[in-house]
Amino acid sequence: MIRFAGSIHLTSHQGQDPILKCIVDLWAKHRVIVKDLFSYEKDCLEHEVNDSAIFNAIQVLQRELNVSLATAKEAARNIQLETEREMHGLYKEILGRTGTYSPEARYVRALVESLAGNVFYSSTAERNAMPLLGKSAGENEP
Repeated sequence: MIRFAGSIHLTSHQGQDPILKCIVDLWAKHRVIVKDLFSYEKDCLEHEVNDSAIFNAIQVLQRELNVSLATAKEAARNIQLETEREMHGLYKEILGRTGTYSPEARYVRALVESLAGNVFYSSTAERNAMPLLGKSAGENEP
């Protein structure tokens, strides 16, 4: 979708680049961590109201590391930042190998821009703020 929206055309060979594939994997990891970091309270509220299962990375970190909620969120933020550092290092490799205006470099920049949008959206979305505002799931329905 990002390649389509940005009119970025990669050859089959370019698309199979191991560094580019690693960047895409890191991009997916970042999206999940950020979404789960900002939606944790909403997921807990939904669990309380609807007795639904919680599938959230924060909960997994809390259970697997046997730590407090605050520590699990801190671990998630650290994963987010480390993922960004890894992506930046790999982006520099792409730039050194292909140049600033190559399709690969443009694709990586588009991926990074989408992550910035994901962070902004996840941190400001009303649905994620419901529990913080003291609203129930039913109060948010039209």
